[in-house]
Order: sequence, then C-alpha cells, then structure tokens
Amino acid sequence: QALRRYVVKFGLFSSFIFIFLQFLQVVILPVPSFITVGAGVLLFGPFLCSVYSTIGIVLGSLVAFFIGRIFGSKVVAWLIGKEKLDKLLKLIDGKDKFIFTFMFILPFFPDDMLCFVAGLTNMSSKFFVLMIIVCRIITIFCSSYSLNNSLIPYNTWWGLCLWILFFVCIIYISLKIYSAKLKTKNH
Repeated sequence: QALRRYVVKFGLFSSFIFIFLQFLQVVILPVPSFITVGAGVLLFGPFLCSVYSTIGIVLGSLVAFFIGRIFGSKVVAWLIGKEKLDKLLKLIDGKDKFIFTFMFILPFFPDDMLCFVAGLTNMSSKFFVLMIIVCRIITIFCSSYSLNNSLIPYNTWWGLCLWILFFVCIIYISLKIYSAKLKTKNH
C-alpha cells in the first residue's frame, strides 16, 4: 500500500516511476519482484502492470548481467554476498543454459541475483538477452494475472487443486534436476 501511495503521487509520470522502481528492484533493492508486481496490479491492472514490469525488470536484468560480465566476481560478490555467489556458482556448475532458464521460469529462485551471476559464466550475451526476455515475459504476465485472481482462481475448489498440483510439480521437477546434478557430480 505504501508503494502504491508513493507511485500514485506522480500522476501522469507514475508509469515511468513504476518502471524505474522495477529496474531498481533488480539492480539495487532487495525486494522480491512478486511484491512490486502485486503493487503494480493494484495500480495499473494486470496487463499494464505486466508491460511496465517487463520493461523495468528486463532492463534491470540486462544491467545486472553486464555488471557481472564487465566487472567480474569481486563486484558481484560485493553486491550479492560471497557466500550466495559461491552457492549459486556451485548450483549452476557446467549447466548454465538449462539451469538458468529453469530458475528464471520458476518462482522459487533468486532470479535477480542470478542475473549478476550469469554475467560471470560463459553464457553468450545473445543467449542471455533472448532467455531473459522470454522468461521474464512468461513469469511477469503469469504473476500479474495470478495476483489478479484471473489466471487460476484461488476461491474455487478446482483452482486450489490446480495451484497445489502446480506447486507439487515444481517441487518434483526441482528435486529431479537437483538429484541429477548430484549424480553427475559423483560420477
């Protein structure tokens, strides 16, 4: 509500302020995008929120990637923490494209931090740009319409069953990928 009141004060410029906040949310602010997208849904509705969020978050993701690419691991470790950086580098070891794409599509991963880390890998800039645009569009639009209760409703028995099934599938897929990663490390 506080974010909503702050952005509304800018009237006509509120969309630009919101895009800028979404950009900052990736690069500087330690706020999950789910929260800022929720505020955007309240402010602009799910469609405009999705468009504005996509612009700001994709631009922020690209800047984070190029910070990692240009300034290297010392700067990334300073920004996200050495312990988190080491943990994420271990997780993606040798499977950059697959793991990154998976982590950006699913909601349980620190995707903003991953943008910095992606810049440290041998992933091509071209692949990252394409992957981040596609993944962010999917996740932002799904989040906006989910928060608006128009994608899969929370207030019906079948909607709750679908959400539970969705989360069970995500957990299952995550465990399968993690166990496959452990198996390849042990061989």
